[in-house]
Amino acid sequence: MPKRKYNTRGCPTGSLEERLWRKVTKSEGCWVWTGATSTSGYGVLQKGRRGEGLARAHRLSYEIHHGEIPEGKLILHSCDNKRCVNPDHLSVGDHSRNIKEAWERGQRKPSEWNLTGFAKWRDDKP
Repeated sequence: MPKRKYNTRGCPTGSLEERLWRKVTKSEGCWVWTGATSTSGYGVLQKGRRGEGLARAHRLSYEIHHGEIPEGKLILHSCDNKRCVNPDHLSVGDHSRNIKEAWERGQRKPSEWNLTGFAKWRDDKP
């Protein structure tokens, strides 16, 4: 008999890792998270009981395959797909690297301040 996905109260059963992979569709490219997403579009799953918080699917996948994430670091997607959990598409970085890569790939456009305001402000300095 297959293991039940939910207990009698409707709570998910199994380890966090088991629950992660139940909601992933693997392909040659991105491994797409098919479960719940945050308002920012990243895959999320409940860590345990109600009130224990949420885990981000891509961060959990990274930890399973590559180990602990250093304090204060982000997990970046080389594929620019927020729902991707393929460990080959994930790397550790910081916010500035994330923004720089997004600009280089055309995923983020510089604001008017970046294009004109900051340059003018810097030119005013002695």
